[in-house]
Amino acid sequence: MKTSIPELHQLYSIRSRIPWGVLMKPVQMIPRLGALVLLTVGLGLHPMGNAHGEELSLDELYKLCSSFPFNSQCEGFEAPVPLDDRPGTQVNCGLDLSQKDASGNCRLLLEDNTLVVYAEEGDPIEPLDNQKGSREIRLPLDQIFSTALRIWERELDATSFFIGGDLYIQRNETEYEGFERDYRPGDGDEREGRGKDDFAEVAIGFVESPDTDGHRSNILRITATEEFGAYLLEQLGQGDIAAITTTLTTPRTAGTDPRQQLVDTNACIRCDLSGADLSELDLDKANLEGAILAGANLAGADLAGAYLVGADLSGANLTETDLSRAKLGLVNGVGATMDGVDLHAASLPLANFQNATMVNADLGGAHLAGANLANANLTEADLTEFTSTGFIPFLGLQRFRLYGNLRGANLSGSTLTMADFDDAVLADANLVGADLSGANLNDVALGGADLTGATVEQATLDEAKLCGATMPTGEVFTEDCDDDAVATE
Repeated sequence: MKTSIPELHQLYSIRSRIPWGVLMKPVQMIPRLGALVLLTVGLGLHPMGNAHGEELSLDELYKLCSSFPFNSQCEGFEAPVPLDDRPGTQVNCGLDLSQKDASGNCRLLLEDNTLVVYAEEGDPIEPLDNQKGSREIRLPLDQIFSTALRIWERELDATSFFIGGDLYIQRNETEYEGFERDYRPGDGDEREGRGKDDFAEVAIGFVESPDTDGHRSNILRITATEEFGAYLLEQLGQGDIAAITTTLTTPRTAGTDPRQQLVDTNACIRCDLSGADLSELDLDKANLEGAILAGANLAGADLAGAYLVGADLSGANLTETDLSRAKLGLVNGVGATMDGVDLHAASLPLANFQNATMVNADLGGAHLAGANLANANLTEADLTEFTSTGFIPFLGLQRFRLYGNLRGANLSGSTLTMADFDDAVLADANLVGADLSGANLNDVALGGADLTGATVEQATLDEAKLCGATMPTGEVFTEDCDDDAVATE
């Protein structure tokens, strides 16, 4: 039995309020004392271990158990390990669904197809020179369903000058190739750590606990140097997406009214809310992992920052719904009505919005890498840059300018007329037969994209970065770009 530091504090506090005379009474008193006595004995805190009834502080207990681990009072006690005594590269990290675990400082280690994370937690401990203890989190690489890398460059602007703070601008993905690929952490390289003026942010979606009744997934966010972020992303794998989706969407046993549960608790994990009327509800940051919302009415609802990973939104009404900064990885939104939906800065990797209607949708700064938008209607959709305020552990509250990411997205047959893609990334995207009439492709990265049969004006294409793209005629664009540019654009 392992007991955490906060639990020990609580148990010691409880025990200190129970007179020793009561604890020493015969066995018939146990039903009255219940679990308190049993817990006390189970932890090796037998009253005979201290004849004078003096209580040990946490620091004293640590000192005792470090020297005499077989003492009865040390049974079940696990000595905390400071982060400096853990292996791996020190970075900053946090979990989207477990902010209590997001201590900031952590170390990462790749070991046997597993990403091992050591994260600081708890209060400083005096015998450890006031360092905190750390916990271990293990992420098998075959349980990862999405990864994303953003590299941020600090820039001063007028707001920074007059008001203070910094503006961090997302670097274009075509520049990521400049990093050294033979980088190996752990050799004292100065590129270890958290970065300073420029840094990388890696978001890893993974299955956390496949058998729990609670949430089964989480998103680990790591901030590190640019080189380490790029290195880490290359080492990570991806599991069986179909199997992971099944894990996240297995319905829960019906209990209380799911709609009422959602209203009362702002959470309804893997609930069946198909066809439910949730319009105009305030569901800010709600946890709806794997929920069945097929055909539900969510028009005008506030789902900003909500966690909808693996949810079924097929055929749902999301007209003018606020899904800004929401997590929508692996979502099934086939045929959903999403006119005027706010998805700015939302995360939608591998989401399926095939045949969805997204007229006038706000997708500024959204992450849609690998998403399926085949035959979707994105007429006049806004996929331009978006400046957001966000919190990074070692920076505090800062401003961040994000760009839309549709790398590898399937937009075949989609209606993209008048859509604004200014500065977005469409590298490796499938745009076969798409209608891009009147679209803005200014500075859009289209390297590796397939535009065969697409409807698009030549003047529009002239504004884009086309090295390596397959043009509407079926020819690969190589004009004014060398072999290296073709490979990396």
